[in-house]
Amino acid sequence: MIHKNRNNRVSPLKIGRKVLMLLAASICCLPACNTEDDLNWTPDSLAISVSGTFENENGKAFEAGDGNWGVNIKPEFGGDLQVEIQADKSWGVNIEYFTLEDDEWITPSTVESTGANLTLSIAANKSVLYRKAAVTIRTQGDVPVEKKITIIQTDSEPIIEFMPQEGDDSSFDSDTKTLTVGYKASEQIIDFWSNIEDYTLQVRPENEGEDISWIQGFRVSEEERTLTFSTTHNFTGAPRRAMITLEADGFETTTYYLEQKASLYKNLLVSIDGQPYTSELEGITYGMKERTVSIVFDSDVELSAQLLDRTTSAEASWGSLEASGNTFTLTLRANIEGETRHEGLLQVKAADASLSDQPAVEWSFTQLYEMLTIDWPESSLYENGLIIGGIGYTDKSLGSYTSADEDVTAEITSGDTWLSVQLADGVIRLNAESYTGSSPRTATLKIANPNGRLSEEITLTQYAAIDKSAWSIEAGNDKTGSTSNEPISNIIDGDINTHWQWQWNVNGGASSDFPNTPYEFIIDFGKEEVFNTISLWQTQTADNGYVRDVQFKVSNDKASWTDLGVYRMSNSSDDAIAHGSDPYSYLLPAVQKARYVRLMILSNVDDSKINNRKNSYMGEFSISID
Repeated sequence: MIHKNRNNRVSPLKIGRKVLMLLAASICCLPACNTEDDLNWTPDSLAISVSGTFENENGKAFEAGDGNWGVNIKPEFGGDLQVEIQADKSWGVNIEYFTLEDDEWITPSTVESTGANLTLSIAANKSVLYRKAAVTIRTQGDVPVEKKITIIQTDSEPIIEFMPQEGDDSSFDSDTKTLTVGYKASEQIIDFWSNIEDYTLQVRPENEGEDISWIQGFRVSEEERTLTFSTTHNFTGAPRRAMITLEADGFETTTYYLEQKASLYKNLLVSIDGQPYTSELEGITYGMKERTVSIVFDSDVELSAQLLDRTTSAEASWGSLEASGNTFTLTLRANIEGETRHEGLLQVKAADASLSDQPAVEWSFTQLYEMLTIDWPESSLYENGLIIGGIGYTDKSLGSYTSADEDVTAEITSGDTWLSVQLADGVIRLNAESYTGSSPRTATLKIANPNGRLSEEITLTQYAAIDKSAWSIEAGNDKTGSTSNEPISNIIDGDINTHWQWQWNVNGGASSDFPNTPYEFIIDFGKEEVFNTISLWQTQTADNGYVRDVQFKVSNDKASWTDLGVYRMSNSSDDAIAHGSDPYSYLLPAVQKARYVRLMILSNVDDSKINNRKNSYMGEFSISID
């Protein structure tokens, strides 16, 4: 039997008659019905495909997913669609009309069959109005299966039908061509259907100059027939709209609308502790100390709020909440009871129960537990304390700290006449006077949390600027000669405008003698010195022979040496020239206490600016405490 349904066209009387007839038929059938054991619960097998004389000229048939088909045809087309059916049971045909034209414009060649072919005769659409119908082919076994052919006949405009997922806070009204989404920030993946194949969908402002940044990541997958985008919260107090334009060759641009609902709560979170809050309900991290937080909300309705512990979803025992109008005062106790952060969730919603369809807005925050960690640079740690040089410092970074509160304190318990310390943004900064004394001087620095439960003390030792007057230098290998007027001693004379030059004219200066690296120098300080930085200078007067790589070793007896690593001076002559008179300063891996340094020139730069003898120079050597 063929059922031809039309939306809004079946009378209540006809429905009543059909119900009575079905009830009578069911009662008569009862004695002969199969038992459950007689039934075959394997689903029937059904597959269909569609073709016809309309292809390419008057329309197109296409697979619409899950074995269903779609057919788009022009109004003037009048002809047949051929449906090939593969089924293991007999099947029936049902036609459902979705538009209100007077005539039934699809005629099937049969309404019930076991065969493999079905012809659907289509009458021409003389009205040029859009019309749509669905032909359902359904098997007639114990577990029937159905496939659907959706037929659309029009050339008035291309059409998109958006199909939001069931349960989502989104909907589509085909009459107003409006896709509506909820006011909350969300990720949207929306299926859609179109009566054409080649098209472009774009999102645009409804009015020129309007901001549509609340729509992000707008993307269309024609292959999967999905529209993907995300929205931000809409607390503006009014719905906001944008256009979705459908463009296709041969058609006028069709406009749809994307509308986001508005929350009753407007710009919900206005201020925290009197400071304007412009972010979209992002969490805040608080320190461990006890505090009260004043939170002001904006709404057209009275609000209620609840403070929850996010880890347990129960009411928070470590905080309390008081309300006065739309201002809420949040009180947090000091978190000093262990190493567990307090994870809070403030839920705000309309106090009126009749507005319960407006979901609660949630604002999360974290209160840290009591902690204090301090990181001192390894390059400045020496004998369980920190060392600083005698040159004097202004705003020197001494170390860093991490605390569960913003009110960490720094105190100089001794030596406060010559230095001071400030704490800001997790950095410990030092100001110290210069020093020329004969022996080091010390001070004690204490870093503490506000309640003093957690603290750390460290000794600061300041050494005088290093005196080079007692230093001496000698060659470290037999390759390291020098010219008579550019001796090795120039490397430690304190003048960066003098230099050592390798004895390039040895053996007549044949080019085969070059390069002759490594060149080695042993600097003797005359006594043990404490330092963590070595500085070198390139020659300031020559235009070639620049050093590329160096190596440092230290010793206290000139017999056993500790390697401090290889360091780069210049990559090229241009690099060295650009560096100018500035030192190449190398912060060593750790503080050193040594009498001797072995300086080794491993290589020189090799480029077009060097001469044919590949000369080598060294300007100056120095050590310091950085």
